[in-house]
Amino acid sequence: LCNTMWANSFQYSDQDECLVFATNWQEILVEAIQSQDSQECIGATHHLEEPVANPSIASTICADFSGQACCSTSTANTINDATDTSLYNFDYSHCGPISKECEAFLQMEECFYECSPDLAPYASPGPFGPVLNGIPVCADFCDAWFSACKNDLTCATDWLDFEQEEDLDGFFFNYETYEIYCTEESECLTFAERYGNGEGLCNTMWASTFQYSNDESACFNFSDNWEDILLDKLGEDCPDDTSLVEGDVNGDEELNVLDVVLTVNFILGKPTECDLSQSKLDINSDGTVNILGE
Repeated sequence: LCNTMWANSFQYSDQDECLVFATNWQEILVEAIQSQDSQECIGATHHLEEPVANPSIASTICADFSGQACCSTSTANTINDATDTSLYNFDYSHCGPISKECEAFLQMEECFYECSPDLAPYASPGPFGPVLNGIPVCADFCDAWFSACKNDLTCATDWLDFEQEEDLDGFFFNYETYEIYCTEESECLTFAERYGNGEGLCNTMWASTFQYSNDESACFNFSDNWEDILLDKLGEDCPDDTSLVEGDVNGDEELNVLDVVLTVNFILGKPTECDLSQSKLDINSDGTVNILGE
């Protein structure tokens, strides 16, 4: 494209010292994508032909896209049930049970791919369907995703790189049964061991589909309500108060962004199914749970 479209005016370069048509090109692109006229579906296996209002998915984890969705009600309901692997015969728990918070982020990612009408500018034709590349994901969201999953296990680093032989590390796609599973030689490692941090997770887990971005004006979250989705998930398994340390609101024996989300929502008075102990939230022991206590 660059070397040909305008004769020899431009030259493709992978060097640091090169020019761009606009320094804020990502912001311009995101603004264009988020306008109504640019919304379209990318033609993936379970996508609708064009985005439509779908209020019936408002009660699912894909609710963000009920106004304009590229997914059917059936697809959204399948994603909403984390135990249902029928979309791609792929099980999140391929290395054993995963945490509720990690499960929530994987479901949000699946909703984003199946339902979002904003992906077309990042899509190009591939041998098995559209290929997505370079979608900017907000750094804070990537970091929260990593915090949620860092102690969970997976047997592959790139979840889109299917090995051709079962004696290699990673996933194997069985073309006879259409199942995806860990190869015989793969090793179940934590997300922390595989990715290192939120940037490594976003930039690697789905090949080059996503790109860790610090530009808050030109990046996506998989869901604008991801904190509420986490609250709903955490409410399914309330922590044992006796296992909590100060600030460890969800009882996973670690202090991270998930504890911050729960604390902030407690301060704002947002309802939660868990009966959180104020004594564990009040870190500075002033008798009040506020931003100073956290």
